[in-house]
Amino acid sequence: MSVVTVSRVKEVISPPVKGLLSPLQANNIVLRLLIICIDPVDPPSLKLLSRFFTPQDYDDLVGERTITSRCGYPTCSNVLRDAKGKVRNPANQTVMPWQHSFCQLKCYQASQFYREQLKYDYLVTRKDVAFIEPGEMSYEQEIMLLPEVLVVAKERNKSVSETVVELIKDHRKLLEKLETLEIN
Repeated sequence: MSVVTVSRVKEVISPPVKGLLSPLQANNIVLRLLIICIDPVDPPSLKLLSRFFTPQDYDDLVGERTITSRCGYPTCSNVLRDAKGKVRNPANQTVMPWQHSFCQLKCYQASQFYREQLKYDYLVTRKDVAFIEPGEMSYEQEIMLLPEVLVVAKERNKSVSETVVELIKDHRKLLEKLETLEIN
C-alpha cells in the first residue's frame, strides 16, 4: 500500500488538457482517481483532488474505501476493525452510523469537513482543471483540512468555527492584495 502523492495524481490526469474536459475525459479522470485513492492520500493531494471531485464523487470514494475495509477518510491508512479487533465486515451493522465507514470519530468529522467544501458543479464545467499546475487554482487553495484547522485553532486559542471564519477572511484579504499587484 503506497501513499498517493501529487505526482501520482498528475500521472492520472496526464496528458494535460487546456480548457474544458469532455464528458468522457472527465469520467475517466474521476474513475482513475477513485481507484488510486483506495490507497492513503497525502494532504496536498487531497486538496488537489478537490479540483476533480463533487460531493457525490467523494461519497463514492468513501464507499470504495469502505468496501476494501479501509477507513473512509482518504488520508487515513487504518483498516476498519470491529470492537474485537478483527477486520470489520462492511455488511455488519454497527452501533454508530459513522462506524460503518470510518475507523474513528475524528476521521468521520475530518471527512465531513472536507466533503462540505467540495463544489457541486460538474467536472466538465471546470475550466483548465487538468492543465494548471497543482496548487495554483482556487480549488486547492481554498480547501481546508480539519487537522490543519485544529492546529491553527489551538495556536490561536480559538474555537474551530472562529478559526475557520478567520482563515476565510485572511484568504480573502490575501486575494484582494494579489489583485492590486500589477504583474506583467
